[in-house]
Amino acid sequence: MRVAIATFPVDCSANYGCVLQNYALQQALKKLGHTPYTIRLADTVPRKESLPHLHRIFAKTQKKFYGQHTVLSDFCEQHIAFTHQVELPLESDDLASGNFAAYIAGSDQIWRPSYSQQYFLRYAMLDFTRSLSVRRIAYAISFGNAQWSFSRKLLFFRLRKLVSKFDVLSMREEEGVDFCRRFLRQNHVPLALDPTLLLDGDHYKELSVDGRPASGQLITYILDDTPAKREAVNQLFRSGQFSGRQDFSTKPCDGKVQPRMEDWLAAFRTAKFIVTDSFHGTIFAILFQRPFITIANYTRGLSRFTSFLGKLQLNERLALNPEAMTVECCAAAIDFPAAHTRLAVERQQSLDLLRQGLADK
Repeated sequence: MRVAIATFPVDCSANYGCVLQNYALQQALKKLGHTPYTIRLADTVPRKESLPHLHRIFAKTQKKFYGQHTVLSDFCEQHIAFTHQVELPLESDDLASGNFAAYIAGSDQIWRPSYSQQYFLRYAMLDFTRSLSVRRIAYAISFGNAQWSFSRKLLFFRLRKLVSKFDVLSMREEEGVDFCRRFLRQNHVPLALDPTLLLDGDHYKELSVDGRPASGQLITYILDDTPAKREAVNQLFRSGQFSGRQDFSTKPCDGKVQPRMEDWLAAFRTAKFIVTDSFHGTIFAILFQRPFITIANYTRGLSRFTSFLGKLQLNERLALNPEAMTVECCAAAIDFPAAHTRLAVERQQSLDLLRQGLADK
């Protein structure tokens, strides 16, 4: 079955997790016997001629994505299949040449209004397929922060009808399930793993064979840096346990670097210890079974950390603030075999969800 995936413009993204979740979803779909393509967006705001005058003025201030090259762009073009370029708002026949029998929305925080303009949100909820006879799956969707303003909740009241069109609706976090019940009138919404977890560590190891290892080193991947986080990391490094240190970021500055995808994966696979405030940084530390500590990232949403680590019974690896990241805490042993046993069960359930959602009726 030919499947189109609606997600962020990953080909223009500098975020490792954003790119890898889409890569992994395509790989999982291929293993299930399908032919996936990610919709290549020219931008996340609509064509100006389709907007009211005031919205056109607003749109001029929005960042243009298409044609923006990042250190991850080559990885995307090599490993992810894309449709032809399309612009918002999509019409039902814009992707007709792809002859897609199913559309998947996801994963990540594509339904988070603070990240998504209303036009992108409608696209991410597959509004453009409303007149098509196709399968619609929302896979491992995240709403981001659990605390929402009234205006954002009101927006979803207006979009409730779109949600009712999905054949399969699944969330990445418990808060998402609760939100669907309270505001979208969806009472039977299962949890699903982030797509990166549909593949095991050996798969990503193959991607990293040409990367630069970081044996004996402390690796940090901090998305939202603060003085307190820097001091906690510096204190750990001063403990003298490490042969070196590499600080990764999606925005290189202040000595931080943004490596190629292969180097990022190789460093995570071989690091002596990992400190991160990233959800996907946490995932890859676990997939590669490397000792780690995650500093809670309240800005990007805490629920994804607590939901995921809770499933694997690794809650103690979450430091709710940088001050809690002591050397003693970092040195505590991690029961990776038990965590991976639990992860294997969750992985099979999530793959079954996709398999059943795309099964011939």
